[in-house]
Amino acid sequence: ELFLDSHGEMFKFESFPRLRQAEDFASRSIQFWKRDEFASNMLRWTKYPILTSLIDAEGPHFSKIAIKMHKSILGYCGDKNNPHPNSLAQELISTPLNIAADESNKSQKSSVYFGNLSIDRDVR
Repeated sequence: ELFLDSHGEMFKFESFPRLRQAEDFASRSIQFWKRDEFASNMLRWTKYPILTSLIDAEGPHFSKIAIKMHKSILGYCGDKNNPHPNSLAQELISTPLNIAADESNKSQKSSVYFGNLSIDRDVR
């Protein structure tokens, strides 16, 4: 409890430095008349899948993964019908592990450039 008393701010979503701005999050909706509602409820529970990631990350690929993960969470928790919730739990665990493994493999490679020619080499 002492740790939380002195460091509780670091666990608030609003304090996360890469958190997407609420207006940016809401702007992804085609329901322009509900954008203020989406912005104010960005960090609240919803039974509907999110439209984009909650954090400002590089590339549209990341948002697609975030949306898929949110749908899996909804299915696993019973907020969305799914006949195989255990497979969703497996997906929720394996997806971040696979991403981390891919990133680790990328960081262990370097490129050597000769003019316009790039040669990748493994530096493990």
